[in-house]
Amino acid sequence: MTWDIGYILNFKDGRVIEVFTCPLLEETQITGRLWSFRDITDRKKVEDKLRHMAATDELTGLGNRRYFMQAAEYEAEKSLRYKQVFSLLILDIDHFKRVNDTYGHAVGDETLKHLAVVIKKLLRRVEIPGRLADLPAGRCRVRFPLKT
Repeated sequence: MTWDIGYILNFKDGRVIEVFTCPLLEETQITGRLWSFRDITDRKKVEDKLRHMAATDELTGLGNRRYFMQAAEYEAEKSLRYKQVFSLLILDIDHFKRVNDTYGHAVGDETLKHLAVVIKKLLRRVEIPGRLADLPAGRCRVRFPLKT
């Protein structure tokens, strides 16, 4: 038996149902269909959580380096395609190492968390914040029309 049609049903209450169907054959004649319905809500929740964890910096809640770089590359390509200006802003906290050395890493972590909150409040929906490896935070600003 070969399952020939499969799709996902997303319900308003959050349930996710996977559906498959295949023809029932008697010799070469289709006499009906067999349907299979499976609740995959829990699996989808775990997949969504893993996807979020893979793209998010655990400390700040900003996009991680991989997510940010992919988003920046996508936006740069889009700006070329649509002939729009692409801007990139990278913040570097001067002498941040001194904060960690003087007050400890816990205070440094709280400083980065606070900076992330401030950045998120200041950004528009089209702006993409991210934390880059050794840099405390990066910000990608996108889709500014070219002025001619």
